[in-house]
Order: sequence, then structure tokens, then C-alpha cells
Amino acid sequence: MTQLRGANNTLARRTLDWAPHYSSWRQGFAAELTHAAHS
Repeated sequence: MTQLRGANNTLARRTLDWAPHYSSWRQGFAAELTHAAHS
């Protein structure tokens, strides 16, 4: 299971020409933890 109910960004991507900063929540979580540790 890699998708959560209500976690689909298709409408935002299409309507707002938007894309998430990280391709997955795992990558974002790891990157933000690393960033916070160096701050």
C-alpha cells in the first residue's frame, strides 16, 4: 500500500499547474529531517 485515501494530487496538478517538491512523502520526510539537523 503506497497510496492513502485523500492523498491524490491530480486535481491540484491539473488545475494549478502544481507539482509536489518531493516525489514521495518518504523522500520529503528524510530531506526535511536532514535539513532540520543541519540548522
